[in-house]
Amino acid sequence: MTIPFAKLGIPPAVEKQLGSSSPKKLRLTIASGLMPLTAEAQLGALYVLGTDDDADVARTARKTLAGLPSGQIMAAIGIKTHPKVLEFLAQFRKVSAELDERIGMLRTANDRTIRLIASRANPSLCTQLSRNHERLLVTPDVFIDLHANPNCDDMTLQRAEGFLRMQKQLPEVPERRPFEASEEELEDAVDA
Repeated sequence: MTIPFAKLGIPPAVEKQLGSSSPKKLRLTIASGLMPLTAEAQLGALYVLGTDDDADVARTARKTLAGLPSGQIMAAIGIKTHPKVLEFLAQFRKVSAELDERIGMLRTANDRTIRLIASRANPSLCTQLSRNHERLLVTPDVFIDLHANPNCDDMTLQRAEGFLRMQKQLPEVPERRPFEASEEELEDAVDA
């Protein structure tokens, strides 16, 4: 797979320094956030290095991402942020309702990212996601994650379910929400 460096906001001069043929020490320097980059370029570089074949480089990039100030990240992401960077943030950044809400409302976020966010969304974000008809049509399985999320109330789910049913896009979910299952039902599910 070819990495779309330009779409990740990474300048051509930095692109060569991120490759596996680049010295590990240099990649670690960038992964540590010690190279001056714009916020967008830094997020792109951390994504690339966070998936580096070298475990030390990948771990360092993820640690740096975790330590970035929230304000810096919030200012750096938007409609032009690459979907894989958004996914990287949703997966490896400490859960933040503010960040999840921002990412969750970006139409460029990929399905995996939205599903991850839906599974842990707070009540307000559950409501927003359930009202996002475009996203529900594109990714009906978001409903499965909202259904399994104890923060999503029944009324919110009923509205989303009604919309998806009307569009003939309602995914199959258990009658009882997973966190409402009795211990006997959970044991039966494990034995099956």
